[in-house]
Amino acid sequence: MTDENVLIVVPSRDDTVQQLRYAIDQGGLHLHYQPIVELRTRRTVGFEALVRWEHPALGLLFARQFIGMAEDSGLIGGLDRWVVTEACRQVGQWASDFPKREFLIRVNMSATTLTSSGLIEDVAESLNSVTKGKWSSRVGPPRLGIEITERADLGDLTSAAHVVLSLKSMGVEVGADNFGSGRLSMTTLSHLPLDFIKVSASFVRNAANDFYDRAIVQSCIRMAAGLDIGVIANGLEDVPAVDELLTLGCLIGQGHVFEYPMEAIAVNHYLSGETSS
Repeated sequence: MTDENVLIVVPSRDDTVQQLRYAIDQGGLHLHYQPIVELRTRRTVGFEALVRWEHPALGLLFARQFIGMAEDSGLIGGLDRWVVTEACRQVGQWASDFPKREFLIRVNMSATTLTSSGLIEDVAESLNSVTKGKWSSRVGPPRLGIEITERADLGDLTSAAHVVLSLKSMGVEVGADNFGSGRLSMTTLSHLPLDFIKVSASFVRNAANDFYDRAIVQSCIRMAAGLDIGVIANGLEDVPAVDELLTLGCLIGQGHVFEYPMEAIAVNHYLSGETSS
């Protein structure tokens, strides 16, 4: 039988929702980690945890292929909580294995989860599990950062600001992911006490070659400086882009030019290489 005669059965949406619910509750999700890098020194300063789903029929799916469905079906809260718990568990393990390093782990979170009841308690419990680990007295405990996703519609900004302040009181950094390409606007920033913005890859990747993208990135960097918050360049794919971002005043970034997202075991080898160099 030739390949074109093979019948491929695509699961229905209802079946896929049920399969995602099972993956969240019983296993099937896992995290890949992409280094966040200091652009001038190329030193790794943290990792972003990116969720993947090993679908029983469709294979490995990236977050963009199922997050929208998770939001629409009401599963996003459980998915986000799983990501926070697993990311904290993993960073606690790294802190134990590499006791002389500082660790920052960032996770994506939907606006629905950010403003849901029980979030503060869930995050506190996850952080408490990390602090039970051991690390060198010369460095601080692992830290958690939350990136509000680009699809975010925060609704009541007063309530959202209260949640953000509560998270920050626990030492959690909160920022806007893919800034410039989604619903998080200047108005949102004026109401939320964020710690950083992550400039959208759609502008960053061409900043060295496109006048308009460069101008947008520069405006984001200047705005962040004016608000006294951090700025991260997302989607750096080549050295000219890195050099351009440094020229514009951005000090931190991530992208394929440094490293692709990788499984936890690969991060162990990555960190061992950095430690020995």
